[in-house]
Formats: sequence, C-alpha cells, structure tokens
Amino acid sequence: MAMFWGSWIGMTLVTLVFLAFLGVVLRDSLWGTVQDPTGAVSVPRVQLVMWTVVCGPMVVAMAMWRLSVAPAGFDLGTPGQLVGCMAITLGTALGAAAMTSTGGGEDDEGTRRHLDLVQIQGLIVSTGVLIGYVALVISGYLDVPLAQAPASLPTISPSWVIILALSQSAILLSAVAIRDADHAEEGIAPLASHTPMAA
Repeated sequence: MAMFWGSWIGMTLVTLVFLAFLGVVLRDSLWGTVQDPTGAVSVPRVQLVMWTVVCGPMVVAMAMWRLSVAPAGFDLGTPGQLVGCMAITLGTALGAAAMTSTGGGEDDEGTRRHLDLVQIQGLIVSTGVLIGYVALVISGYLDVPLAQAPASLPTISPSWVIILALSQSAILLSAVAIRDADHAEEGIAPLASHTPMAA
C-alpha cells in the first residue's frame, strides 16, 4: 500500500514542478498557469490546476498499483464520474478563457464584483468536492494490502457531480451575461441574437 501513497505524493511533486516551469515559460511567473492573459489570477484556472495536481497523480498511482499486482488485462481503473468532474473543470477554464478574450466586464467594477463572487462560490464548491473525494480515497485505501489492488478508484456520488456542474455553469453563464451587457453598451448585438441572413 505504501507504493500507492509514495507514487501519489511523488507524482504530485513532479506535477507541481512541471506546472511551475510551465508558468515561468508562459507568464514569467511560477504562478503563470493560474493567471489569465491580463496577469490576474483566474479562478477557473485555479480549479483546473487543483484537480490536475490532485487527481492526475492519483490516477497514475492507482495504475501503477494495479499494474504491479495484475499486469494482465490492465486498465487505468478510473471511474467515469472522476473523468466527468475533471472535464467539467477543464470546460469551465476554456469557457472562461473565451469570455476573457471577448470581453467580460473587467472595466465595470460592479459587474466585475458580481463575477468574482460567482467564481468564489464555484471555487468553494469545487474545492469541497475535491477534498471530499480525497478523503474518500484515503479512508477507503488506507489499510488495503498491496496484493489486493482495487478494481478502480472510488466512484464520486452523482449528486456531487451535479452540484459541481451547476456551480461551474453559473460561472460561465454569469460571464456570458456580463460580456453581452458590455457589448450592448458598445452597440454590439449579443452572439445569440445573430441569425443567418436570408438568401
């Protein structure tokens, strides 16, 4: 069992070093991977980095454990709910980056505060789900003998996945609303209002 914990911790450190190096390359900062193009810390990117740093090494550690016990018929043993949660955070980060590139209320203090509040709420939910899952892994595998590698990592409650998805959707919907309000002030029609021209 020490192999799983050692692999998890070791891969986590390697991931942190790689992300710090990537941040220096992209933004000349150790924190570059969590910064948006303006240099401000991006909550969706923080979430993506959190899930990557915690769950990526966890998946690799479980794969190494299972491979050492039963190399025949090997699979990663990654539950679909975990993949779904990581995909949700990735989608939020990509969507938020798209909103930033097209304007997102950054020049309006009131709307910016509103967006920040929604993002903080989403970060709290995301962090809570992640901590809950880590606690589930630790409690479930703490005393499992090395020779009894589980079939997969624990599944995540569908309720957790739904709550995470709703919180991340709120971030994107808020960003879209603020962007459209900014465009309206500039005389630009919202994207949803554009219809194909008649032939």
